[in-house]
Amino acid sequence: MSSVLSIGYFLVFHGSRDRRPQLLLLELIRSLNKQITDESILTQSKSSQQRTGLENLIDISNYTGKISSSNTNVVDSSGNKVIPLVDVGSLELTSISLQKQLEKYAKFLQKRGCKRLKILPLFLVPGVHVCEDIPAEITPVQSRLAPAIKLELLPYLGSYPQIVAILRKQFDRLPQNGKILLAHGTSYLGGNEWLKNLAIQLEAQIAYYSVKSSLQEQIEILISQQKQKITIVPYFLFPGKITDAIATEVKRLQQVYPDTELLLGKPLGATNELVNLIVEVLSI
Repeated sequence: MSSVLSIGYFLVFHGSRDRRPQLLLLELIRSLNKQITDESILTQSKSSQQRTGLENLIDISNYTGKISSSNTNVVDSSGNKVIPLVDVGSLELTSISLQKQLEKYAKFLQKRGCKRLKILPLFLVPGVHVCEDIPAEITPVQSRLAPAIKLELLPYLGSYPQIVAILRKQFDRLPQNGKILLAHGTSYLGGNEWLKNLAIQLEAQIAYYSVKSSLQEQIEILISQQKQKITIVPYFLFPGKITDAIATEVKRLQQVYPDTELLLGKPLGATNELVNLIVEVLSI
């Protein structure tokens, strides 16, 4: 059976010094590899020597190529050997630029005959990173490697309609008569309007961590509407320092408004729902 590498996948992560999002990202990659292999694209070829190379990974900036170079051979329905390749690079907080991470991975694929690489930004809002920074990192890599391999930039993760259903489940886990979607917020033109529209679909108020309107302002609006039980869902990919600060703020506001129950949900996390969404996007 001949070895075939038809396509590779590259996820772009913001980057973090916090260990929690790093570990959850690794969990997400593990789950993606398993589901892509077992269900969506390929059939796993069992081996007692299978290893992902993830166990020793701590620094995301050194991540590129570790999973790719050690992924397990699988076979497709025609009996050809195929390697499901999912790798990830960091945009910020890394010693290696995203451009260099991406080029290293693309060359790894190219040497194995792969001619197509899908790139998915793991970002939730159309801000400057999504609209300017990531395309600026990809363009010179494509110029240097074309036409040997095609780099295909997919829409950012938060743009897919399945996100609404995932967030709705986050709200439904906590009973309430008032809802607030709490996002970081962006200064990029149109980004906050996009978030407002998302909140409307969820029948929730929108609050921002970094810009107006604040969480406290939105809580006061809901209290004025006689809402006595308010659920707050943080619109973040993984927990980190900002979600810690949000939890502290919610505790403070609970003391300010003792007659109103404030319930804090969780970030998206490396859940089955998110894995299913990413697999669906990558498989198109």
